[in-house]
Amino acid sequence: MSSPSTPNRSIFLQAKFLIASCVGIALFLLPIPFGGETTVLLSHVNRLVKEHALHWVLAYGALTSIVTAIFTLGASYGKWSFLLNRPTLRKIFVCAPFPLAIRVLGALVYLLVYWQIGPECIIEKSTGGLVVNGFVGGLFVTFTVGNLILPFLLDFGLLEFMGDLFRPLMRRLFNVPGRSAVDAVASFVGDGTLGILVTDEQYAQGYYTKREAVLIATSFSVVGIAFASFVAEELGFSDRFALFYGTIVLTTFIISLIIARSPFIKRYPMEYNEESGKQLDEPTGKVHFSDAYDLALKKASTADFSVFTKMLPTIFNIHMTFIPVIILVGTSGLIIAEYTPIFTWISAPLVPLYQALHIPDAQLVAKASLVGFVDMYLPTIFIKNSTSDIARFIVGTLSFTQLIFMAETGAILLKTRMGFHFTEVLGFFLLRTALSLPIILTIAYLAFK
Repeated sequence: MSSPSTPNRSIFLQAKFLIASCVGIALFLLPIPFGGETTVLLSHVNRLVKEHALHWVLAYGALTSIVTAIFTLGASYGKWSFLLNRPTLRKIFVCAPFPLAIRVLGALVYLLVYWQIGPECIIEKSTGGLVVNGFVGGLFVTFTVGNLILPFLLDFGLLEFMGDLFRPLMRRLFNVPGRSAVDAVASFVGDGTLGILVTDEQYAQGYYTKREAVLIATSFSVVGIAFASFVAEELGFSDRFALFYGTIVLTTFIISLIIARSPFIKRYPMEYNEESGKQLDEPTGKVHFSDAYDLALKKASTADFSVFTKMLPTIFNIHMTFIPVIILVGTSGLIIAEYTPIFTWISAPLVPLYQALHIPDAQLVAKASLVGFVDMYLPTIFIKNSTSDIARFIVGTLSFTQLIFMAETGAILLKTRMGFHFTEVLGFFLLRTALSLPIILTIAYLAFK
C-alpha cells in the first residue's frame, strides 16, 4: 500500500484511467471517417439512427409525450401518490403552473406533428415538422447515448488531467478552470449540445461556479464542424471552407475573451451549486505533468460502474422535461418567423446601420441576423439566394458565432441547472451578435474585396 504522501500509481489504477480516458476521447472527441463523413462517433450514431430507425425514435417520442402530459398533470394536480412518494419521479413531474403548461403544450405539439393533425402552421415541414423530424430525433439520440457514455469524460480522471495541464491557459484567457478545455473541444468536433451537456453536469457536481458555467455554456458550445461544412456548401463556400470555419473559430475566440471580461458576465455570482458545493480546489503555480497525472488517478480511484447507472434518471428527466420545451419553443419561433412580419419589424432599425456599413442586401442581412435566434439554419435559408458573396458569408458565419438559437441550444439552456431565464438567453444572443458583426464584416471585406 502507498503512504498518504505517495500517490497510488498501481497498474490497475493507471489502466483504469488510461483506458476509460481513451474510450472517452474516441467516443466524444476523435473524428472518425465512416460512410463518407469524418466526424465523432456520436454523430455517426445519430446519422445512422436518423437513416434507419428514425420512425422508432419518433414513436418513442410520442409515447414519452403522452406520459409527460399525463404524469405531470397527475403529479401536480391529481396528487398521484406513486409519483409523489418517489423522490426521483416527484422531482421530474411536480412543477409550477407555468413550466407545467409549457411541458404539456410541448407534448401536445409533438403529438399533433407526429400524427399530422391540427393546424397547418404547426404541423408543416418548415415549422413543427422541422423541429420534430429534424431536431428532436437527433436530440433523443444525442442526450441518451451522450449521457450514457459521458462518465468516460467526467468520472475517470480525464478532466482532472486536462484541467491541470490547461489551467494556466484557460485561467489567463477566460478566467475559467482548465477542465473547460474539454467542453470546448467536445463542441468543436462534435456538437454544441455536447458542450452544454458537459458544462451543466460539471456545474451540478460542483466543479464550476455559476459565472464560470454560464460563460462556458454560452461561449464555448460551438456547433460542430460537420454542420458548418454543410452550411458552407449550401452557401457556395465549400471551396473556401478553411476561410469560412476559420472565421467562425477566430470570431468565437475573440468575443469569448471580451465576454469573459465584460460586466455582462460579472453579474453572475462566483458561487457553486448549493446542492453539491465546491468539489475541487484548483492548484496554483506551475504545471507539472506528474501532478496532473496524480490528480487523474485520484479521481479514477473513486469511479466504478455506478457512474453509468446514475445517468439513467438524468436521461429520463431530459426526455420528460427538456424535449417538450424544445418542441414548443422551437415550433413557436418558427411559426413567428414563417407566418408573421415580426422579424421584419424588429430588424428594421438595423437596415440603415447595415446600409451605412455598405453591407449588400442590407434588409435581407438585417432580418437574417436576428432570425437566427429562432433556429441557426433559418439565416441560411433567408440568404441562400443572395447574389452577394459578402452578404452570404456574413450571415453564414454569424449564424454560428451567435451560438444560441431557441430551436435547440437556447431551449436547452433554459432547462439546465444553471437557472437561465429567457431574457438572459436573448441577452447573450444579442451580445454575441453585436460583438461578432465587426469582426466578420472586416474579414468579409478583406476576403471578397
